[in-house]
Amino acid sequence: MAEQTGELVNPQVYQPKETVPVSGEVVDLFGIQEEPDWFPFIKNGIEKTSPIFSVVSVAPGTLVERKPSPVQLVKTSPEHGRSFEIDLGAGVIWSDKHGIIYGSLGIKGNNLEDTYIDTDQYSPFKFKVIGLQDKPLLETAIKNSQTLRAAGVETEKAELIIKPKEVIVDGRRLTIEEFKAILLSRARQDIQNQVRRHGIFATDQELKEDDLPRIDAYLQSTDFYFSVRSLQVAERFRDLHQIKSIQDLTRIMSRVFGFVNQREKIEARQQNRPPQVFDAGKDEDIERYFTDYLPARLGANLAKLHGIGLYHDFLTGHNVSLVGSIYDLDSVKPQKEGAEGQQKDFQELLADLDKIFHPGRVPFHRDEKTWFQENLGPRIAPNFFEALTMSYLEHLPLHKLSDQPNLQRALDLELDSTMEDGAQEMAEYLQENRVSFDEALAKEAEETGQEVDFVEELQRNLESALHSKLWYLCYENYSDIPYISDSRQMVEAIQNTAREWIANQVALYLTNRGLTHEDILSAYKKLVEAKMGTSTTAEPVKT
Repeated sequence: MAEQTGELVNPQVYQPKETVPVSGEVVDLFGIQEEPDWFPFIKNGIEKTSPIFSVVSVAPGTLVERKPSPVQLVKTSPEHGRSFEIDLGAGVIWSDKHGIIYGSLGIKGNNLEDTYIDTDQYSPFKFKVIGLQDKPLLETAIKNSQTLRAAGVETEKAELIIKPKEVIVDGRRLTIEEFKAILLSRARQDIQNQVRRHGIFATDQELKEDDLPRIDAYLQSTDFYFSVRSLQVAERFRDLHQIKSIQDLTRIMSRVFGFVNQREKIEARQQNRPPQVFDAGKDEDIERYFTDYLPARLGANLAKLHGIGLYHDFLTGHNVSLVGSIYDLDSVKPQKEGAEGQQKDFQELLADLDKIFHPGRVPFHRDEKTWFQENLGPRIAPNFFEALTMSYLEHLPLHKLSDQPNLQRALDLELDSTMEDGAQEMAEYLQENRVSFDEALAKEAEETGQEVDFVEELQRNLESALHSKLWYLCYENYSDIPYISDSRQMVEAIQNTAREWIANQVALYLTNRGLTHEDILSAYKKLVEAKMGTSTTAEPVKT
């Protein structure tokens, strides 16, 4: 692997932060206490009024009355805004009641290094405080986590919710009410000075004078929380931007492989197979991981999320871990009509990952190529994207699509059209060759040396048409996915996954139209004759 000259280690990767305890209390919100015994870092005797995880990160050199901190916050890289890792050491893993395995513990919403009001498209208030978490979005994320984990999606899990009683601003301990007053004052100053600091979730609108009453109402009605979260790993795809050298790559992948190898031991025993083992010091293992193991895991998790009728709505390399799990669930919502949400997720994810991998693309908020793009991304990208797509299609439960009425109507119309078009084509053939329907079947049997099973052939044609329509409706934009070496592989993956479902849909279609196996031939014959104008009694297939 090529080496880049310059700085060997990025000091901002795994950077310890100024960690300061603040007064707070554990609160029971949104049902997260349903499985407390699965969290190994607290016992029944935890102090609810002075929890060890009630800590914040403050700007370096902040003058504040210090107390010894029971935990050390670490920022994985500058790509992480309001989330910090708690240093647990190597080799610690645990699981939830669904068997989802975790290896990293973090706190979200406790970044006081630079707090201010911003717009937010996902918040019901349309505002949020940068660095902190408020109640509406936190509640959404926790409930979505419970749903996703029950469906087998590897994702985050909130273990504790801490409501701080104080924060630290400019070296001073402030009550929450004092803090809210400062936030409102800062918003007013930003508006007066025309400061635009919009983050990735911001709306297109800048803060303006008319917003101040609504910002004040938002601050008065909301509470702030720290969420202690179990994660598979803290590392995410966008952390690859921060790699400056082979040493950085080895540091990051050593931590990732530490978790993966531990999890592999457990899953291999459960599945009665040899475990896969990865070594961050071996180029071939890193390449094998990025072209096989990681995309397969990510594709399966995304398919499971979509399979329960949800979509993420903000799926980027920042919300996907380097072991394929899916994080930051406050944007997850029910599927839109058809497969629009699925398409949005898949296209946005691939577009963002493509920028991370490929030197010809501009990375998020960057103007120059990264070490990963220069040295590894282009080589692994083709196989990565192909494996991701194959895994996604193989794990997507297409039978769930039958629950979507608009899609169902579209598929039925496609089958109607197929019946009509097939009859028209047959009618033209009969007229051109001056033969009857029965004579045409007899002629084909004579030429092929076997009796024609017209019903079976018609069903195959209907299934083929339904497959094509399904592809168009659900995956029409996926054909432009970069690096897919052979589109036939994608078609085959869908066919294998959807074969039984499609056959059932065709059978249901025929049954709903009163076309049993015995009378399909006669009904279709009447339809053909009607197209030829030789039968005044024939009726088209009911639609």
